[in-house]
Order: sequence, then C-alpha cells, then structure tokens
Amino acid sequence: MTCSAAIARVRSSRNIAVLLVLSFLVSAADSREEDAAARLQRLSTEARTLYEAGRYQEAIPATRELLTLTEQAVGPDHPLVSQSLNNLALLLQKTQQLADARFLLERALKIDETQLGLDHPGIVRSLTNLALVFQDLREYAAARPLFERALKITESAYGTEHPAVAVSLGNLAALDRDEGKYAEARPLLERALTIDETALGSDHPAVALSLTNLADLLRAIGEYEAARPLLERALAIHEKTYGPDHPMVAFSLSVLGLLAKDTGDYRKAQALQGRALKIREAALGPSHPDVADSLNNLGSALYQTGEFTAARPLFERAVAIYEAAYGPSPPIIATSLNNLASLQYQVKDYAGAKKIYERALAINEKAFGPNHPTVAMSLNNLALVLRESGDLAGTRPLYERALKITESVYGPAHPNVAVSLNNLASLLHQSGDYAGARPLFERAVSIMEGALGREHPNVATSLNQFALFLKDAGDVDESRRRYAQALAIETRALAPGQRDAAVSLNNLATTISSLAELLRQTRQYDTILPLYEQAVAVMESSLGPQHPNLALNLKTLGVFYAEQGRLTEAVSLDERALHIQEIALLPSDPAVVETLQDLAELYEKMGKHDKAEQTLARARSAAPED
Repeated sequence: MTCSAAIARVRSSRNIAVLLVLSFLVSAADSREEDAAARLQRLSTEARTLYEAGRYQEAIPATRELLTLTEQAVGPDHPLVSQSLNNLALLLQKTQQLADARFLLERALKIDETQLGLDHPGIVRSLTNLALVFQDLREYAAARPLFERALKITESAYGTEHPAVAVSLGNLAALDRDEGKYAEARPLLERALTIDETALGSDHPAVALSLTNLADLLRAIGEYEAARPLLERALAIHEKTYGPDHPMVAFSLSVLGLLAKDTGDYRKAQALQGRALKIREAALGPSHPDVADSLNNLGSALYQTGEFTAARPLFERAVAIYEAAYGPSPPIIATSLNNLASLQYQVKDYAGAKKIYERALAINEKAFGPNHPTVAMSLNNLALVLRESGDLAGTRPLYERALKITESVYGPAHPNVAVSLNNLASLLHQSGDYAGARPLFERAVSIMEGALGREHPNVATSLNQFALFLKDAGDVDESRRRYAQALAIETRALAPGQRDAAVSLNNLATTISSLAELLRQTRQYDTILPLYEQAVAVMESSLGPQHPNLALNLKTLGVFYAEQGRLTEAVSLDERALHIQEIALLPSDPAVVETLQDLAELYEKMGKHDKAEQTLARARSAAPED
C-alpha cells in the first residue's frame, strides 16, 4: 500500500463574491485645513498603493492612522468612520488577524445601524464583511444570520432580480459549501447565475464570477465534466473583457488548472498554472501574494508527477513572498510549509518533514486557536510523518484530536469527518487493533456515501482502505466485494467519454493493484496478470513516466513475473524502477537500496554473478550506516 502525504489545498479566490475595493475617502470635515487634507490624501494614496501591490502588512499602519484622523475630523460615530473601520478590517482579515478584524467590523456595523437604520442597504457592507470574518474563523452559526440578513435587506431594497442579490446569494452558498451543505448551495448559485445573466448580459465579468462559484461547487461534489464548460466560459469572458494578460485571466486559468489536477491531468494543470504565473508576475510584479498563490499551484502540479526538485524552489519562494506580505506567521505561510514538508516526506526525510509540519501547526494554532479545522489538518499531516517514522504511540493522540475538532466543527456526517475516521482506523489497523478499526472504517464509508453519493470517487477511496483492512483481518470475501465496489466506481469514472471526470487515475491503479494482490494467492496468473499490467499503465497515465509511485507498481509487477520464472521481464521492470528512483530520490534512500538488492537477487538467479555482485556492492555502499 503506497502512502503519500497530501498537499494542503492552496488558496483560491473562491470567496470573492464581494469584491472589496480599498477606497479611502478624504474627510470633508473642514476644507480650510489644507495640511490635514493633504495628510489624509497622502495616507490614502500610500495605503492604496501598498494594498494593490499585495503588501498588506505594510499598509496597516497608514490605514490605522487614516482611521484615527477620520475619527478626529468627523467624530467616532460617523459613516466615514464605518468605512475606515471596514478598510482596516479588510487588511487585518487578509493578514489573518481575525479577532481584531471582528472587533472593528462589529463596531462598524453598530455605527451603520445607528446612523442608517436596521434595514438600510448601506449596512449590508458591514454585515457581509463581518460574516466573512466569522466564516474564516469557522464560526458558521454566527456567520449565517448575518449573510441571511444581508440577503433579505438587499432583496427588499432592490428587488429579487438585482445583481446585488446575486452577490448575497453567492456569499450564503459559499457558507453552505464550507459546511458541506452542497444540496443547499447549488440552487443558490444557480439562481445567482441566472440573475447576473439576465440583468447584466451573458458576457459580463460578474457572470464569470458566478460561473466560477458554481463550478467550484461542482468540483467539490465530483461533477468535473459539468464544471469544465463553466470555467472555460468564465475564462473566455475574462479574456474578452480584459485581454489575455490580465490578472483575472490568470485567476480563471488557475481554477481550470485546479480542475485539471482534480481529474489527474497533471501536465495540463502544469501548463495552465505556468501561464497563470507568467501573467501574474508580469502584471503584478514578482512579489505579489497572487504570484505566491500561482507558485503554490504550479508546485503542487509538479509534485503530483514526482518533479520534486522543480517544485521545491517554487514553494520556498512562495513562503518568502507570503512572509513579506503578511508577516512571519500567518496561516497562508503554513500552506507553503505543508507543501515543503510533503516534499521532505516523499523523499523519506521524516525528521525534516516533522520539523516543518510542527512549525505549520504552531502557526495555525496561534492564528485560529486550538479547535479550528485548519489545525486538524496540521495535526493529520504531523501524525502521518510520526506514523511513517514508526512512532505509533505519538500518532494516535494527534489523529484523535483531529477527529474531535472535525466533528465539533462540521457535525458527525461531513466528508472531512470520514477522512479523520479513515486516518484513525488505518492507524488502529497498523497497530493490530482490528476490533477498534472496523467500525471506524464502516462509519467512514457510510458518511462518504451519504454526503457525496454512492458513485463519488472519494467513496471508492474509503472502500479501498476498508478492503485492505478486511484482507488483513482475514475476511477475504468481503474484502474482494469492497474492492469490486471501488473498482466499479472508478471504472465508470474512466468510461469512454467520461475520462476527464476521474478524480484520480492513481486511485484506480491502487484498486486494481490491491485486488490483484488479494487474488495472488490463487496463483491464477492468467486472471491476475492483466490486473497488474493495467495498474502500471493507469499509474503511468496518471502520474507520468518518472514518478516514484510508478516505480513501486513496476516492482510489484516485476515480483509477479519473477514468481513465474519470467526473470528477464522482471529485471527489465526493476531496472526501470531503479532509474526512476535514482532521479527522484537520494542515493541512500531505503527504496533505492531495496531495489538494488532485488536486482542483485534477480541477476544471481539468471546466473549473472558478476553483475549481481556489482549491484549488491552498490546497495551496500548506498545504504546509510546504522
């Protein structure tokens, strides 16, 4: 069973239904005070320039001073103060100073309600911005009534078919999506799209945004083929509106790249993310946070094909950009740190990965508190490294804490809870606690089926893990049935005309290989051989010809050939596996040493004694000293 670290989902512009523009107003309190007015204008220009350059941390002092001057000029309860509070809160939100942003927005909302009334459309700005902060804090119960109130006010003020209503619908749908309420989110997004198309025309940028939001939901529920034309249409709108080299075009390219990554088309993902990066660097400069987003996206796509050497400097550069823009410890840096740690994990540098994951966990706990789902993700990442390095006792409390956080935030039936259940169940499986593992696996499968539908590829992933457990627990018939279920799901996703809808060809390869391994004890080689060969072909199609995980499948097939006495074919596969591993891994990596030892044994069986001795000597030389 191949275990790989998951790269944390990189930041995307999903929640951009409200585009907040930093428009600092010069106070009109006393036009005779030229010096004060000039100072306000200077601070306004400075803050706006820094904001547009993505230098959010640096923009905060000027914005804070603007707030103070505005309060002095017009008093503490003027609508201009509310606007200044919203502007400062936006910067604090971007730099993940969420508690401070919340305090400012609560004050802004109180000012708006007092000055404008409880049902005035002018309070929608503060309602929405406060709700977005609660959403970032994962305080969904606090965010929902604010979004709902904003929608009601907007509908009452402008009618039910106004574009402003579409914005409020998009915000409420994004909250539903974060809570896993996909069925509730979809009609809201479809209604928002209809409103925008009717009111603004089919080629308006607001329509592109609604298309992207709906496509993002479709991606979340695995409807990739339905998402693709929406994203392609959004890209066409942005290109027509802004030209081919605008940051909004880069945004659409990035989201299309994420879709390509979802469907296992990693080369296409690399091309799309590479183009997005080029546009952003040219339009925004090399140090803008959006450039860091593209670096993470491209690095992630390279990671998927085993191009770790190419991915690493991208992740490192992203960290440096984020630190300059946000300060040394905002959560966005943790994303890039997780990516770097994943690279260390893949080359089996567990000590290095552990150190980076621990830093990411500390950043997230400081920013969000101990019970946030982002903290749960960091706990799962750190637990994986401890588990692979053999510290099973240290792993369990991390998985248990992550599960407790996830259940408390999302409720007992969310797909993220199923992921945490699978993690803990797999650890219990590895520890030999079969009685404890089985009900967790069963619950995880049930949750995935209930939340996503029985045909979703993520259900197949849970079935695979459960089937492996059942095989080791001795329930071979049930294991075979579960593998068959997973294989059916993944095969349907790869049927003619549906290939792009596969969540991951790697999943299919894993299922096929696992099913073949289960059947291997029957020695029915004519039945099993096509499964192994198909697993290799699918893995290569998914990850490319140089990925370390492909090497594992080549070796598995080689063992199968060797069992039948087909030594020449076995050697050819092991030699190819060695070539892949030597490119991707360090010479002393245990996987490289093991492959050298396996090859030496095969050469010996073929009577190639000198070659066997040379290869064994290479293995001894490469093996790290105890």
